[in-house]
Parts: sequence; C-alpha cells; structure tokens
Amino acid sequence: MSDEQNVTEEIWAQVVGASLLGVVRLLVDSGMSSTGSMHLATFFLIEETLGREPVRALGLPRQTAARWRREIAAAAQTERAQEFVNDPAYELEALNGLLPLIGLRDLRMVRIGGNDV
Repeated sequence: MSDEQNVTEEIWAQVVGASLLGVVRLLVDSGMSSTGSMHLATFFLIEETLGREPVRALGLPRQTAARWRREIAAAAQTERAQEFVNDPAYELEALNGLLPLIGLRDLRMVRIGGNDV
C-alpha cells in the first residue's frame, strides 16, 4: 500500500470518527446517556449513510430498529437539541472540537461579523 493510500484511508477514518462523535455529542448534550448515545449514533450513521438494508442484514430486530428511530427522533425534537442545533456558538464549538480529530490541531475557527473564518 502506498503512502498516499495510507493517508487517504487515515483521513477517511478520521472523518467517519469525527462524524460519529458529532452525533454522539449532540445526543448527549440533548440529555441522553453516553452509552445510549453511542449505540444510537452508530445505528443512525449506518442507516443514514447506507440505508436500512445493511442494518437488516446484520440481523437487528425490526422492533429494535423502529424503537431506536423513535428515540433518535424524540431526542432531535427536544427543546435542548433544537437550541443546540440553532445555536451558532454550539456549532462553532462542535466544529472546533472536530478539527484536531482530522489532523488540524493548530487551526481554530472563529466567528467575525456573523461569518466563520
């Protein structure tokens, strides 16, 4: 495997990890437990990116998947979650928390006059 392939795979792994962490963090911040958030976030990202068929193929009971979808929808509709999603400071903090995970340890985004820079 070439160095370029290793770097590409590493970047993709970091992007996936950062995405998963972002969903977990939003669920935790909206009031869910960290353990509940971890399994729901994993389920959510797999189903959202790959569809329902891979989840079915894993043998997850239909009732469990339906319950998890309801729990995710309920968490997303909580007042706390809506506040976080609509809060530019939370968004900026979340982005800054992800930058080191993708190798940008010295970069920090700031908001100047309503624009992120």
